[in-house]
Amino acid sequence: MEPGTTLAGRFDIEALAKAGGMGAVYRARDRMSGERVAIKVANVADRLLLDRLDREARVLAGLHHPAIVRYVAHGATRNGDPFLAMEWLDGVDLADRLVAGRLTIEETLALGQRVAEGLAAAHELGLVHRDIKPSNLFLPGGDPRRVKLLDFGIVRDVRAQLRSTATGLPIGTPGYMAPEQARGSPDQDPRADLFSFGCVLFECLTGRPPFVGRDLVAVQAKILFEEAPRLSMLRAEAPGALEQLIAALLAKDKAARPKSSSAVAVALATSEPITSAPVVRPSHASFITSGEQRLLSVIALRGGAAERTDAGSLDRTLTSEGAPIHAYRAIAASCGGVAEQLGDGSVFVTIYGRATATELAHRAVRCAWSLRELSPTATIALAMGRAVVAGQLLIGEVIDRATRLIDRAAMRQMRGTARRGAPPISIDDLTGGLLDEGSYDVVGNGGEFELHGVRERVQGTRTLLGKPSPCVGRAKELGMLETILEQCLDEGVAQAVVVDGEEGIGKSRLRHEFVRRVQARGDRVDVWVSRGDPMSGGAPFGFLIQAVRRAIGIADGEPLGVGQAKLRSRVARHVAESDRDRVAHFLGELIGVAFDDARDPQLRAARRDPILMGDQMRRAAEDWLAAELAHNPIVLILEDLHWGDLPSVQFVDSLLRNLRDRPLFVLALARPEVERQFPSLWSARGATRMRLTELTERACRTLVRSTLGDDLAPSVVDAIVQRAAGNAFYLEELIRAAATGRTEELPDTVLAMVQARIERLPPEARRLLRGASVFGETFWRGGVSALMGQADENLVDEWLRHLLEAEVISARGAASLPGEDEYVFRHALLREAAYLMLTEDDRALGHRLAGEWLERVGSTNAVALAEHFERGLVPERAIDWYLRGAEDALAGNQYADVELRGERAIGCGAAAETLGRVRTLQADASRWNGTYERSIEQARDAMRSLPPASSDWFEAAGTFAIVCSLVGRRAELVAVTDELLSVAGSAEHVDSAVVALARATSSAARLGLKELANDTLLQIDEIAAGSHPGDPAVAARLHYSRASVADINRDVSRSIHENLLAAVAYEAAGMLRNLAVHRRLIAEAWLHIGQFARAEGELRASIADSERLGLRENMCFAQHLLALVLARQGRLDEACALAREAVVDSPHHDARMEALARCKL
Repeated sequence: MEPGTTLAGRFDIEALAKAGGMGAVYRARDRMSGERVAIKVANVADRLLLDRLDREARVLAGLHHPAIVRYVAHGATRNGDPFLAMEWLDGVDLADRLVAGRLTIEETLALGQRVAEGLAAAHELGLVHRDIKPSNLFLPGGDPRRVKLLDFGIVRDVRAQLRSTATGLPIGTPGYMAPEQARGSPDQDPRADLFSFGCVLFECLTGRPPFVGRDLVAVQAKILFEEAPRLSMLRAEAPGALEQLIAALLAKDKAARPKSSSAVAVALATSEPITSAPVVRPSHASFITSGEQRLLSVIALRGGAAERTDAGSLDRTLTSEGAPIHAYRAIAASCGGVAEQLGDGSVFVTIYGRATATELAHRAVRCAWSLRELSPTATIALAMGRAVVAGQLLIGEVIDRATRLIDRAAMRQMRGTARRGAPPISIDDLTGGLLDEGSYDVVGNGGEFELHGVRERVQGTRTLLGKPSPCVGRAKELGMLETILEQCLDEGVAQAVVVDGEEGIGKSRLRHEFVRRVQARGDRVDVWVSRGDPMSGGAPFGFLIQAVRRAIGIADGEPLGVGQAKLRSRVARHVAESDRDRVAHFLGELIGVAFDDARDPQLRAARRDPILMGDQMRRAAEDWLAAELAHNPIVLILEDLHWGDLPSVQFVDSLLRNLRDRPLFVLALARPEVERQFPSLWSARGATRMRLTELTERACRTLVRSTLGDDLAPSVVDAIVQRAAGNAFYLEELIRAAATGRTEELPDTVLAMVQARIERLPPEARRLLRGASVFGETFWRGGVSALMGQADENLVDEWLRHLLEAEVISARGAASLPGEDEYVFRHALLREAAYLMLTEDDRALGHRLAGEWLERVGSTNAVALAEHFERGLVPERAIDWYLRGAEDALAGNQYADVELRGERAIGCGAAAETLGRVRTLQADASRWNGTYERSIEQARDAMRSLPPASSDWFEAAGTFAIVCSLVGRRAELVAVTDELLSVAGSAEHVDSAVVALARATSSAARLGLKELANDTLLQIDEIAAGSHPGDPAVAARLHYSRASVADINRDVSRSIHENLLAAVAYEAAGMLRNLAVHRRLIAEAWLHIGQFARAEGELRASIADSERLGLRENMCFAQHLLALVLARQGRLDEACALAREAVVDSPHHDARMEALARCKL
């Protein structure tokens, strides 16, 4: 419509206000009232939009509330297009307002109360808005207190069952949908609006929605699975009642939400008064919580018919043809998971629980493959990671990773780059790294993996980085196995060996090498392998069935006739003809290859009696094995027996008893918990128990070198070996990481394995470990008690004892903190894994509490305290500790640490005088370290930041003067000397002024500025009259400045006299670093007057002190002079050797130093 047009004889069109794919909004003038109105016209090409506009008009006509946009009229244009006239509103919608920043708490309460009252008016009429979001809340004049609800186009009339689309399809905007909307559930009532309203209030207060994801599907999945962050963690000053209200509004279960909008309006009207200070909530701020980051797997499935809405169309309805969610849920439940279906047909499965990392990966992959069998054409992705577990809800980015994987997989399919046939399952690198390569058809694909199938375990060459992997450190165990096998074969007696060890310790590697050696013997020995599975663990005769099927060669899914033929053929090899049918029939019954019982009365009878069937199956299996053993020895390997079943274990026991004079060798491999599951396993049959312990450091080094080569730096080898802690799996993963240059970071696969071990501990033991990890590898009983907020000290002791018994921590005899019991993690990996299990909030809180506790008990570890406060998000408290740490580092000649800690203090906000003190320390460190240009800049920054004539300012100015002389900056030295003289006379800190001027004087003499040096010395003597007469530090600087001026005046005797006095004063003041330098200067004076022996003595003392104190530059200068002194004494060989040494030792590859040394040569 053009401006000037009159609509329906009543509305004069003034301008087009807004246009888009959904229609247009015009500004118009109502002739009846004279008011401006908004005319909304729908896109006639979209039937759905026309229906929405008609519905909105009918709904608004019956709604009258100040918080709801006012209805004026509706009708049709001349072209027959429907229109809706509403009151005209000047201002901005809430979405645009939030771009400028979050609302105040007062504004949020006012807005919330008004919106709740408007919703209550709609809900009383049975209307559910279903699209509450910031863009549908308009702020007239930009005022949140005057907010109005817009867009009732997808409203649902609960009483009239008025719907905008078919039942089961999601309506609303992803990110603000209630869980029941995201599922497309038909059971939606006013409480769906309350959830969306909670999302809006949360965003008003924090500036971000409670549920954020990489795309719409991820957002909806998070609405179903995640818990919204606590409001107080993002807005600390929010009233506690408001936080509780929003948490209730965002409840997943609608029954847990407030009962009505009216009740919400009342709660907002009576919320706690606003305070200027953050509200302290002991449960949130006094101790770390029970929330923790744990391993979980997320499977995402997108069916071929289920299309997602375009990511840019947030307001469009999501559609789907649905999916068999009950079947998905059954599969997920069988794997220990939970499945949820989104309204667009996408399915998400989450799997977590007390399991090892490899078990979790195995369960997730089996679950994904079962989903693939249910939906052959679906796109499926699997990701594993750490997520926060609070109650039963998950918070994390694993869902985002899964959706990213599924998007990439869908893109490959669309581009035609995927393999033909059923799409592979995309899995992330963490899951892929935890899978046994022999059990899955997995292909790497640019940092991801593709799963093409589950297969029978194969015995091939084990590889590491594409090379055959040597078996190291297991010579003793392999020797024992081979000795027992020899006895079995030579004497024809049954033998059993049970090998147990922790996950990743190398049981599979041992089994692989043993089988390789058995097969390399040349004897006719059959090797039968059966492997436990966490999915089917405990299934009766599971181990036995698997071993028999593999031995006969019957594959899963084969036609029954083929399986029967294979079974009959194998039985006929060695079983007596009279027993063949019986043995074949009951073996078939055992392994799922059934025969017709029409001509077999024993089989018919057994099928009517389960106990009889069990007896007959065991008899047939034993008879068949006896016949096989009469012709060939058998090595029966039972891997992962901790997932075994009692009937199979009992059957092996009967074999060892009844066939004890046959060459049967049973090798069982399991984790230590097998003893709890099957106590005294086959001990009555003389089974040998073997505990597999950690690899030795030597064995670990051998594997590292054989894989990565001899050129690898020893420090890298040491780091890998130490981190592996003798665990074969960790070692191989660390080697793989090192091969790609990732030597510093710990592989996710290793962390996952260690974290899974921690997850098997009781909840409070895990919580204690998380608190302990905040302190580092060493922690204290009082410290963890403070972090846990544990009033009952006995409980802390109880859990510490539990962790000691579990060999997770160790007690230390002598504690570094008086009166405290000290403990240490058994391995750095355990501490790192526990630390990563902390939630982000708990990690920050834990560091703050740890810093406060360490302060209280008098810890002097400045850097540790600074780190705690910085990581605890109170950087202002870290500054002083970093400053003290820098001072400690300077005292210990750790110049790089002075620089680093100073920068950390600056990063925490050090400013003004504190910044000046930091820069002063850094300038001093750079001077002693020989990085003079850096020292000049730092000293200059310090002088700018410090008050002139303060003690610290004089220190910085004195350093500036010294370094100017070392790099020949005459003009700047003159300028700083003049500046010193201008303030020194009236300075409060006389000693500091005297020392700074003394430094400037000696620096001027060093550069040959004779007049400046003499004049400054005269003024120093006047100022020094007010200094502390007995301070040896001040006296040392004065004597040195006088010696320097005497030098430039060519008064040798005065120079030597003052230098010797300076040396005495330096020693009295304990200034050993300055004394080391000064001895070299004294030696130089003795050299000039031919006192070579005295010069040599001073130089050797200077070299020894410099080496001890780390003064590389002074040591090299002294070496140069000593070479010259030795040469003057005729000791040329010694002189040449020393000069060559000085060339090698020149610090920082200093060309000047090297040139001096070569000149001496």
